[in-house]
Amino acid sequence: MIIKNGTVLHDDFTFSVADIKITDEKITDIGIIESNGTEYLDASDMYVLPGFIDTHIHGANGARFSDSNPDIDAITSFEAKKGV
Repeated sequence: MIIKNGTVLHDDFTFSVADIKITDEKITDIGIIESNGTEYLDASDMYVLPGFIDTHIHGANGARFSDSNPDIDAITSFEAKKGV
């Protein structure tokens, strides 16, 4: 999987338009990467923050952590698909 054309935050806290290659659920390359038939996601006009974890959310997808029986699967699957 390659995330293409995103505005990527680098480890020196600068941004540039770049691609991110993911292999076996790990980032293996950041730069300008040819897809060569590899599945990709076009992240043009989006920010990509590798490793960012949102540590403060109240819920998502109609469910809240403060509910008496929160639907944690609904929240986490929504966040995994949509990002933060």
